[in-house]
Amino acid sequence: MLHAMQWLKKIPEWVLGVVVLALLLLAAALVGEVYRKFQVLWACLWLSIPILAYVVSSGKLDAHLTEKGFRSLRVWLMVFAVIMSFIVFSDHDLKAKFGHYFFKGSEFWVANYIDTDGRRMISHEFNAPTGWGRFVLRAYDFVLFGLCLLLPYLLNRSFERSIRAKQQERYEQERLEYLRNNPTVDQR
Repeated sequence: MLHAMQWLKKIPEWVLGVVVLALLLLAAALVGEVYRKFQVLWACLWLSIPILAYVVSSGKLDAHLTEKGFRSLRVWLMVFAVIMSFIVFSDHDLKAKFGHYFFKGSEFWVANYIDTDGRRMISHEFNAPTGWGRFVLRAYDFVLFGLCLLLPYLLNRSFERSIRAKQQERYEQERLEYLRNNPTVDQR
């Protein structure tokens, strides 16, 4: 293992950076294809974050994970929550699917036009057959924006409680161990 790492140190950092960037772009393209194929599944996973936050904050996982495990799981789930927030917020096809499913006769299109300064503008327009449908589709972006902020926040807060409980448990164990090893110390 150590020998394998020696050749890695000889490669210039900029080469490693370019390789990592290329791998990230390839991964993004592949993930994008998987996302487009299963859009509703990914959106449901993203919307299930409050359920996961409730399970974590209820303490049901405390016996199964360590402090380090909670920290690691929080990082990966936060990365998922933030990335999915960006994806879902910028996905106009998901809004169209939502509109077509809940409001029959909804129409969605991309408008290409040139503004007064001569700049090309692209807009995602929609129409619903009822006033209620138009109201809900207008509010869709605001609700998504709120969820993009709220879901990662809820996830982080739920993990904070569990991590603090594990830290308190570890500090108590360390204190008891110290008192067991040093019986002459005042035990207040």
